[in-house]
Amino acid sequence: MTTYEYDAWGKLISSSGSLADIIPLRYRGYYYDTETGFYYLQNRCYSPVVCRFINGDKQAPTGAGKVGYNMFAYCHDKFGEVKSYGYPASSI
Repeated sequence: MTTYEYDAWGKLISSSGSLADIIPLRYRGYYYDTETGFYYLQNRCYSPVVCRFINGDKQAPTGAGKVGYNMFAYCHDKFGEVKSYGYPASSI
């Protein structure tokens, strides 16, 4: 049996089991790349170290001027919303 423990932003706290370093599906079922340390979520890459996506969301409105949505955030409410395939977030 393989187990993983993460913080709220996907940073690995601990792992156990003989396959812990081999299994590519990790935090929330996302594909983890051991070389880059990023999670791949269909159309964007997420870094658990900086707690942000490393590329912007093409579906996020940018607002006016400097005020607008953060195109590199996952969701406004990371515990109550889900976002998949680049579509706008929806409540759980």
